[in-house]
Amino acid sequence: SLAGDAPGVTVEVRRSGLALPIATAIPCGLVVNELVTNAFKHGFAGGRAGKVSVGLEPDGPGHARLVVENDGAGIAADVDLEAGQTLGMTLVRLLAQQVRATLEMRRADPVRFSLRVPLEVA
Repeated sequence: SLAGDAPGVTVEVRRSGLALPIATAIPCGLVVNELVTNAFKHGFAGGRAGKVSVGLEPDGPGHARLVVENDGAGIAADVDLEAGQTLGMTLVRLLAQQVRATLEMRRADPVRFSLRVPLEVA
C-alpha cells in the first residue's frame, strides 16, 4: 500500500524457501513492516526514487538472516539508533530481543538492518 504513494520506489523480495517457526515469524513480520514503512516515510520522502529490498536466508547452522535495506536517504548522524529515540526503533529492538536475534544497522549506502535469528524456539 505504501508503494502507491511512491511510484518511483520498487520493492524486491528475495525468497529462499526458508520457513520460520510461527513464534519467530510474527515478530519478524512486525520488524519488516516497521522498517519498510520507515524506508518509505523517511528514505524516499519528497518523491525520491529507489529500491527497498527484503530477504530471508539461511545463516549458518540453526540461524537465519533477515535483511531489510534501501537505497534512499541515509539515517542522519544525530539519530541515535542504539538509544531507540523513536517508537519505531524501540519496537524493532524489542522484537529482536523477543526472538533472541542479533541486530546490526548501517545508516547509508545502503541503509541496512540485519537480524540474525535462531531457528529454534526457546
